[in-house]
Amino acid sequence: MRMINGKPVLETLRELVDPGRAALVVIDVQNDYVSQGGMLDRLGYDISSMTAMVEAIAGLVAEARAAGVPIFYVQDTRLPGSRSESGPFLRFITIKCGLEASVTLEGTWGWDIADAVAPQPDDCVIRKYREGAFVGTPLDLLLRSNGVETVVMVGDVTQGCLESSAREALLHDYYVVIARDGVASHRPELHEASLKIMEAKFDVASSEEIRAEWRSHASQPKG
Repeated sequence: MRMINGKPVLETLRELVDPGRAALVVIDVQNDYVSQGGMLDRLGYDISSMTAMVEAIAGLVAEARAAGVPIFYVQDTRLPGSRSESGPFLRFITIKCGLEASVTLEGTWGWDIADAVAPQPDDCVIRKYREGAFVGTPLDLLLRSNGVETVVMVGDVTQGCLESSAREALLHDYYVVIARDGVASHRPELHEASLKIMEAKFDVASSEEIRAEWRSHASQPKG
Protein backbone atom coordinates (compact mmCIF):
# COMPACT_ATOMS: atom_id res chain seq x y z
CA MET A 1 0.00 0.00 0.00
CA ARG A 2 1.19 3.50 -0.73
CA MET A 3 -0.02 6.95 0.26
CA ILE A 4 -0.97 9.38 -2.50
CA ASN A 5 -1.91 12.89 -1.37
CA GLY A 6 -2.66 11.50 2.06
CA LYS A 7 -4.93 8.73 0.78
CA PRO A 8 -4.10 5.01 1.09
CA VAL A 9 -3.96 3.22 -2.28
CA LEU A 10 -3.73 -0.56 -2.59
CA GLU A 11 -0.92 -1.85 -4.83
CA THR A 12 -0.33 -5.59 -4.76
CA LEU A 13 -2.62 -8.41 -5.80
CA ARG A 14 -2.41 -9.77 -2.26
CA GLU A 15 -3.74 -6.49 -0.88
CA LEU A 16 -6.43 -6.20 -3.53
CA VAL A 17 -7.95 -9.66 -3.11
CA ASP A 18 -7.62 -9.89 0.67
CA PRO A 19 -10.78 -11.73 1.84
CA GLY A 20 -11.40 -8.92 4.31
CA ARG A 21 -12.09 -6.48 1.51
CA ALA A 22 -12.80 -8.48 -1.68
CA ALA A 23 -15.87 -10.08 -3.23
CA LEU A 24 -16.22 -12.40 -6.20
CA VAL A 25 -18.74 -11.05 -8.72
CA VAL A 26 -19.97 -13.62 -11.26
CA ILE A 27 -21.49 -12.00 -14.34
CA ASP A 28 -24.09 -13.76 -16.53
CA VAL A 29 -22.78 -17.34 -16.34
CA GLN A 30 -26.15 -18.61 -17.56
CA ASN A 31 -27.18 -21.54 -19.71
CA ASP A 32 -28.15 -19.45 -22.75
CA TYR A 33 -24.56 -18.20 -22.91
CA VAL A 34 -22.36 -21.04 -21.65
CA SER A 35 -24.16 -24.38 -21.99
CA GLN A 36 -24.76 -26.83 -24.79
CA GLY A 37 -28.33 -26.33 -25.93
CA GLY A 38 -28.30 -22.69 -24.82
CA MET A 39 -29.02 -19.87 -27.22
CA LEU A 40 -25.42 -19.20 -28.30
CA ASP A 41 -24.94 -22.89 -28.99
CA ARG A 42 -28.25 -23.16 -30.88
CA LEU A 43 -27.33 -20.17 -33.03
CA GLY A 44 -24.15 -21.94 -34.10
CA TYR A 45 -21.53 -20.04 -32.10
CA ASP A 46 -18.44 -21.83 -30.82
CA ILE A 47 -18.85 -21.91 -27.03
CA SER A 48 -15.71 -23.92 -26.24
CA SER A 49 -14.14 -20.87 -24.62
CA MET A 50 -17.22 -20.58 -22.39
CA THR A 51 -16.72 -24.17 -21.22
CA ALA A 52 -13.13 -23.44 -20.18
CA MET A 53 -14.25 -20.22 -18.49
CA VAL A 54 -16.88 -22.04 -16.41
CA GLU A 55 -14.23 -24.49 -15.18
CA ALA A 56 -11.98 -21.62 -14.08
CA ILE A 57 -14.88 -19.86 -12.35
CA ALA A 58 -15.90 -23.05 -10.54
CA GLY A 59 -12.41 -23.20 -9.04
CA LEU A 60 -12.60 -19.57 -7.94
CA VAL A 61 -16.04 -20.08 -6.42
CA ALA A 62 -14.80 -23.05 -4.37
CA GLU A 63 -11.73 -21.15 -3.18
CA ALA A 64 -13.77 -18.06 -2.36
CA ARG A 65 -16.10 -20.11 -0.17
CA ALA A 66 -13.16 -21.68 1.65
CA ALA A 67 -11.58 -18.28 2.28
CA GLY A 68 -14.80 -16.58 3.35
CA VAL A 69 -14.95 -14.30 0.31
CA PRO A 70 -18.57 -13.28 -0.39
CA ILE A 71 -19.95 -14.18 -3.82
CA PHE A 72 -22.40 -12.03 -5.74
CA TYR A 73 -24.11 -13.47 -8.80
CA VAL A 74 -25.44 -11.17 -11.50
CA GLN A 75 -28.18 -12.69 -13.65
CA ASP A 76 -28.99 -11.22 -17.06
CA THR A 77 -32.79 -11.03 -17.26
CA ARG A 78 -35.49 -10.43 -19.86
CA LEU A 79 -39.19 -10.18 -19.07
CA PRO A 80 -41.88 -11.77 -21.29
CA GLY A 81 -42.95 -9.63 -24.21
CA SER A 82 -39.78 -7.50 -23.93
CA ARG A 83 -41.35 -5.54 -21.07
CA SER A 84 -37.87 -4.85 -19.71
CA GLU A 85 -36.37 -3.66 -23.01
CA SER A 86 -36.48 -0.36 -24.86
CA GLY A 87 -36.18 -0.03 -28.63
CA PRO A 88 -32.48 0.92 -28.44
CA PHE A 89 -31.70 -2.01 -26.16
CA LEU A 90 -33.63 -4.45 -28.37
CA ARG A 91 -31.57 -3.18 -31.30
CA PHE A 92 -28.41 -3.86 -29.31
CA ILE A 93 -29.46 -7.40 -28.35
CA THR A 94 -30.76 -8.48 -31.75
CA ILE A 95 -29.20 -6.47 -34.57
CA LYS A 96 -25.80 -5.76 -33.01
CA CYS A 97 -25.31 -8.89 -30.88
CA GLY A 98 -27.11 -11.34 -33.15
CA LEU A 99 -29.19 -12.85 -30.36
CA GLU A 100 -32.91 -13.44 -30.07
CA ALA A 101 -34.96 -11.02 -27.98
CA SER A 102 -35.87 -13.91 -25.66
CA VAL A 103 -32.28 -14.59 -24.55
CA THR A 104 -32.11 -15.28 -20.78
CA LEU A 105 -35.89 -14.98 -20.49
CA GLU A 106 -36.86 -15.01 -16.82
CA GLY A 107 -37.98 -18.43 -15.57
CA THR A 108 -36.50 -20.43 -18.44
CA TRP A 109 -33.63 -22.93 -18.34
CA GLY A 110 -31.56 -20.53 -20.44
CA TRP A 111 -31.93 -17.88 -17.73
CA ASP A 112 -30.68 -20.21 -14.98
CA ILE A 113 -27.12 -19.89 -13.72
CA ALA A 114 -25.03 -22.84 -14.91
CA ASP A 115 -25.02 -25.78 -12.50
CA ALA A 116 -21.20 -25.89 -12.23
CA VAL A 117 -21.15 -22.49 -10.52
CA ALA A 118 -24.67 -22.43 -9.07
CA PRO A 119 -25.25 -20.11 -6.10
CA GLN A 120 -25.89 -21.38 -2.59
CA PRO A 121 -28.70 -20.08 -0.38
CA ASP A 122 -26.52 -17.51 1.39
CA ASP A 123 -25.19 -15.97 -1.85
CA CYS A 124 -26.63 -12.76 -3.28
CA VAL A 125 -28.22 -13.13 -6.73
CA ILE A 126 -28.94 -9.85 -8.49
CA ARG A 127 -31.07 -9.55 -11.60
CA LYS A 128 -30.00 -7.00 -14.17
CA TYR A 129 -31.86 -5.71 -17.19
CA ARG A 130 -29.05 -3.87 -18.97
CA GLU A 131 -25.41 -4.55 -19.89
CA GLY A 132 -23.86 -3.11 -16.76
CA ALA A 133 -24.32 -4.83 -13.41
CA PHE A 134 -24.82 -1.53 -11.56
CA VAL A 135 -27.54 -0.02 -13.79
CA GLY A 136 -30.89 -0.22 -12.02
CA THR A 137 -29.69 -2.87 -9.53
CA PRO A 138 -28.84 -2.90 -5.79
CA LEU A 139 -25.33 -4.25 -6.42
CA ASP A 140 -23.53 -1.15 -5.13
CA LEU A 141 -25.66 -1.05 -1.98
CA LEU A 142 -25.09 -4.75 -1.28
CA LEU A 143 -21.34 -4.54 -1.86
CA ARG A 144 -20.97 -1.53 0.42
CA SER A 145 -23.22 -3.11 3.06
CA ASN A 146 -20.74 -5.98 3.22
CA GLY A 147 -17.63 -3.81 3.43
CA VAL A 148 -16.40 -4.70 -0.06
CA GLU A 149 -13.63 -2.57 -1.55
CA THR A 150 -12.42 -4.85 -4.36
CA VAL A 151 -14.52 -6.72 -6.90
CA VAL A 152 -12.94 -9.77 -8.50
CA MET A 153 -14.95 -10.04 -11.71
CA VAL A 154 -15.56 -13.09 -13.86
CA GLY A 155 -18.11 -14.03 -16.49
CA ASP A 156 -19.28 -13.19 -19.96
CA VAL A 157 -19.18 -11.80 -22.44
CA THR A 158 -15.78 -10.17 -22.15
CA GLN A 159 -16.41 -7.18 -24.42
CA GLY A 160 -20.03 -6.78 -23.30
CA CYS A 161 -21.57 -7.18 -19.88
CA LEU A 162 -18.26 -8.04 -18.21
CA GLU A 163 -16.34 -4.99 -19.43
CA SER A 164 -19.33 -2.69 -18.91
CA SER A 165 -19.68 -3.91 -15.33
CA ALA A 166 -15.96 -3.53 -14.65
CA ARG A 167 -16.01 0.05 -15.88
CA GLU A 168 -19.03 0.81 -13.73
CA ALA A 169 -17.33 -0.72 -10.69
CA LEU A 170 -14.38 1.64 -11.06
CA LEU A 171 -16.75 4.57 -11.46
CA HIS A 172 -18.36 3.49 -8.18
CA ASP A 173 -14.91 3.60 -6.53
CA TYR A 174 -14.16 -0.12 -6.30
CA TYR A 175 -10.81 -1.69 -7.03
CA VAL A 176 -11.30 -4.07 -9.97
CA VAL A 177 -9.49 -7.36 -10.56
CA ILE A 178 -10.30 -9.40 -13.66
CA ALA A 179 -9.56 -13.14 -13.74
CA ARG A 180 -8.05 -13.55 -17.20
CA ASP A 181 -9.22 -17.14 -17.71
CA GLY A 182 -12.49 -16.45 -15.92
CA VAL A 183 -13.86 -14.32 -18.77
CA ALA A 184 -14.84 -15.42 -22.27
CA SER A 185 -16.68 -14.52 -25.44
CA HIS A 186 -18.06 -16.25 -28.52
CA ARG A 187 -16.20 -13.56 -30.50
CA PRO A 188 -12.47 -14.33 -29.93
CA GLU A 189 -11.22 -11.17 -31.62
CA LEU A 190 -13.41 -8.97 -29.41
CA HIS A 191 -12.42 -10.97 -26.32
CA GLU A 192 -8.74 -10.26 -26.99
CA ALA A 193 -9.36 -6.60 -27.77
CA SER A 194 -11.40 -6.15 -24.60
CA LEU A 195 -8.77 -7.83 -22.43
CA LYS A 196 -6.09 -5.56 -23.88
CA ILE A 197 -8.16 -2.50 -23.03
CA MET A 198 -8.99 -3.75 -19.53
CA GLU A 199 -5.35 -4.52 -18.77
CA ALA A 200 -4.70 -0.79 -19.20
CA LYS A 201 -7.38 0.12 -16.65
CA PHE A 202 -7.68 -2.74 -14.14
CA ASP A 203 -5.61 -5.46 -12.52
CA VAL A 204 -5.75 -8.67 -14.56
CA ALA A 205 -4.51 -11.94 -13.08
CA SER A 206 -5.00 -15.64 -13.67
CA SER A 207 -7.58 -17.50 -11.62
CA GLU A 208 -4.77 -19.57 -10.11
CA GLU A 209 -2.93 -16.44 -8.93
CA ILE A 210 -6.11 -15.23 -7.24
CA ARG A 211 -6.86 -18.64 -5.77
CA ALA A 212 -3.32 -18.88 -4.41
CA GLU A 213 -3.77 -15.62 -2.54
CA TRP A 214 -7.06 -16.82 -1.08
CA ARG A 215 -5.50 -20.15 -0.06
CA SER A 216 -2.66 -18.28 1.61
CA HIS A 217 -5.06 -16.11 3.60
CA ALA A 218 -7.23 -19.10 4.53
CA SER A 219 -4.22 -21.00 5.85
CA GLN A 220 -3.10 -18.23 8.19
CA PRO A 221 -3.79 -18.91 11.86
CA LYS A 222 -6.68 -16.93 13.27
CA GLY A 223 -5.62 -14.92 16.26
